Amino acid sequence: MLFLRNLALGFLVLLLGVDSSVAQTTAWIEAESVPRFGAFQVYADGSASGGQYLGTPESAGNLYTFGTATRAEFSFTIANAGDYVVEGQTWSPDGASDSFWARVDGAPAAGILWDTAPSGSFVTDEVSERGGADPVVFALAAGSHSVTIYLREAGTRLDRLRLVQVGAPPPSPDPQVTGQWGPVIAWPQVAVSAANLPDGRILTWSGSERRTWPTTEQTYSSTWDPETGAFFEVFHDSHNMFCAHLAMMADGQVFVNGGRNQQNMLCVGWSISMNWPVVASQVAL
Repeated sequence: MLFLRNLALGFLVLLLGVDSSVAQTTAWIEAESVPRFGAFQVYADGSASGGQYLGTPESAGNLYTFGTATRAEFSFTIANAGDYVVEGQTWSPDGASDSFWARVDGAPAAGILWDTAPSGSFVTDEVSERGGADPVVFALAAGSHSVTIYLREAGTRLDRLRLVQVGAPPPSPDPQVTGQWGPVIAWPQVAVSAANLPDGRILTWSGSERRTWPTTEQTYSSTWDPETGAFFEVFHDSHNMFCAHLAMMADGQVFVNGGRNQQNMLCVGWSISMNWPVVASQVAL
């Protein structure tokens, strides 16, 4: 289906297409590979995904009030906007070494207290908030995002992180249902009137001038073929059809009644004869 809207010097054409989106999971980022600050150190462990993990020595102490000095900064890029969780692989040796602070894109300001899953080895765990959401779901726009992990309890180990989109992604608008606008087309004249011809072409006309206010008894008109993008222009030299009434006749021709008031005329044509013959003078009322 084709819809047109006159925008003075051109038309926007409705084009049909298909779009889709799928849930996204980013690649894992190894904790030992990201920028780190403060007391975070890289340790060797054959059970870690890359043979190494990020942690802090017991001498670093615990930070039960959120602080930013000891941190590891992860950077992700996602193609889909949507809801995401932060998934990590962690090792919590005991109840005194089983938490981090976390922030996504620098929020929240006071950090998220992430109690990591108790384990005697590296396990997959999602960032949760003590006394709150488990997991925490982040609404993220498409583009780049940061996840920062901070020291809370010394000895808690971090192997790697990734972002995982949760739930069904929001459906993309279906152009077959909603339609979409295509590019602006440079039209030969300001299309004051338009008609959809039986063969699929679009007929338009202005008045005595292509792009300025009408003055004399003449009309610029043209057809546009959406299949080829070609224009065919015909100049009518005996009547100004600016702001005339139009109707489609049963045989596919276009009936044009009136126009600029210097002359009262009826014109029928174009679809079959490719011109604008004047068939009668309109009776002035």
